[in-house]
Amino acid sequence: GKGSRLQRALIQYFLDKNYHAAGLFIRRYKSEWPYYQNNSFPKMPENYNNFGEIHCTGIPKNVGQAKYIGNLLHGFSEEKIQNTALVLNDEGLLPVLLNSLPANVRAVNITMGLKLSQTPLASFFETLFAIQLSGDKKIYYKQFLEIVKHPFMQQLLAKEMAKLQHYVTQENRVYFVLEELRELCKVESFELLNLCFTQKKKPIEILDNFLQIIKIFEKFFTIQKALEREYIYHFQKLFNQLQNLLDEVDQIKSISALHRFYRDSINQHQLDFTGAPFKGLQIMGMLETRVLDFDTVIMAGVNEGILPAGKSNNSFIPYDLKHQYGLPTFKEKDAIYTYHFYRLLQRAGYVHLLFNSNFEGLNAGEKSRFIAQLEYERQLKVSHWIPEARINKETPKTSKKTALMLRELTSMAKKFS
Repeated sequence: GKGSRLQRALIQYFLDKNYHAAGLFIRRYKSEWPYYQNNSFPKMPENYNNFGEIHCTGIPKNVGQAKYIGNLLHGFSEEKIQNTALVLNDEGLLPVLLNSLPANVRAVNITMGLKLSQTPLASFFETLFAIQLSGDKKIYYKQFLEIVKHPFMQQLLAKEMAKLQHYVTQENRVYFVLEELRELCKVESFELLNLCFTQKKKPIEILDNFLQIIKIFEKFFTIQKALEREYIYHFQKLFNQLQNLLDEVDQIKSISALHRFYRDSINQHQLDFTGAPFKGLQIMGMLETRVLDFDTVIMAGVNEGILPAGKSNNSFIPYDLKHQYGLPTFKEKDAIYTYHFYRLLQRAGYVHLLFNSNFEGLNAGEKSRFIAQLEYERQLKVSHWIPEARINKETPKTSKKTALMLRELTSMAKKFS
């Protein structure tokens, strides 16, 4: 079938290279399948040797990669966008990227999953849990600003936003009570803030509050804002499930216990997008590219530990036992991703690989071994892009001091250590 033809188109190069992981399975078929003990193995075409232009760029952070992709797509024609695959190896790139697409990308088809914990609403409800767990009757200014500056809240509180921020920052309010904000915003906005900051003692009361907040979001975000409504629907579904769990399990009596259940649930939930597969820009994960060919491939997150994933294997069976009994190990998993990576390149006329070059923090950016392999095989040159900081030059505010003011300041300065 089509799959086997595509596989044959790629494999000859990797079949000959005994060290190449992309040919691991096809070499096993050749040596282990009984049919090929007495029959010759078919000759494979050599498409891989002819693939086109390839570029590689190191860019700091996910936001940098998303903005760079936006700049790349900005110069593409509609026809070119139709034949472009945007492959995201790090699913955390998706929300940032969707906010960075240029106007000429009119249609998008997303064929990859996104964990609920990676969505913007996850950080919002995490802050709400932190407020409930703190037990403070007064509102701490940092938590207040985190809530009101959230993208969802900014759209709901657009008219009152400036007043609320000014009240906290300009007057240096560290702690304050909710009642102080009543005159600064509309009745509906105050009710929303009340739901966010009022302390509750029982888990069921907190979930009721969260579902009321969800209903307010649902009314505000219309059908045109499909992505926001998708996030809202999944959180509504999650909180309903937690409510049902509270009805069944008596042990969840504290807010901290509810928070643990919430965290476990949010990590297991995933958004699955559906769209028109033959229309617009195709945004997909690596495994969704199977048996597909594109003229242009832009691949982001090509970092070691992400592509391939390496030794991160969720199993209680040790490597030695797996190897002994012929069970798949991380080597086989890496070989699958290696095959898909190189198969995607074989017919593309233009390929652009992007990796996170940020060397700070836990997720330090090391380019994938695939890039190192292409540097060796294709003499690929890796460039590095550093975003330019746009600084708004403001005229400094000056204040002329009178002779009387200077005398006062001098006398006050004598008291300082």
